[in-house]
Amino acid sequence: MKKGAKTSSSIASDFSVSNWVGGVLGGAGIVYTLASDAARPQGITAGTWVKGGIQTLEIAFPEVGVFYGGVDILTGLISGETLTDRIGDGIDNIH
Repeated sequence: MKKGAKTSSSIASDFSVSNWVGGVLGGAGIVYTLASDAARPQGITAGTWVKGGIQTLEIAFPEVGVFYGGVDILTGLISGETLTDRIGDGIDNIH
């Protein structure tokens, strides 16, 4: 084996750590969504639960979640509102 080459067990360990970190960050995102929406005049709405559902799917399917998360953040940086927030606010008809 080449010096510095990764074994399958070290790759699996790296993947496990990244999944754990992604889950923790995703869970924190869900808590933040609930807390920030609760502080809005509208409170927690159907759109809030949809946003939480999207975030839960990102955690459950990390391969897709990484891509969607990137698009979501990029949309927020460009427009000032994330794609997930647009979807949730659209459901609640909040503009």
